[in-house]
Amino acid sequence: MKFMDKQAPLDCRRQMVNVSVENIKEYPFNWTTDLRIIYVLNGHITIEIHKEPEYLCIKELGKGGVFLFGHKEIHRIYSNDNDNQVLVVSIDEDYIRRIYDYVDYLEFDYPESLNGDVLN
Repeated sequence: MKFMDKQAPLDCRRQMVNVSVENIKEYPFNWTTDLRIIYVLNGHITIEIHKEPEYLCIKELGKGGVFLFGHKEIHRIYSNDNDNQVLVVSIDEDYIRRIYDYVDYLEFDYPESLNGDVLN
């Protein structure tokens, strides 16, 4: 009886999931191969995402706001709120590939309902 397909072993030197709580002032433009989830615990932040060469998406997130970065999505995060607290969850790309073959094509839409308590 066959329960699982044989898969290449994971590189155990990297954590499969990394979780941290951060106070964000300025993260410059960058990208990651990991899936990254941002959840605003307190305060507010601004996220800029380059979707295409000439398209910049700007999202304001307040307390309770959630954001998911897709594979290799160029982004930056900043805030003028000195008291913000942000939960950052990064899931290793190799781990995701073991359960989902199309990681390179992950892309998310960002409905307004995920913005949390946005300050106007």
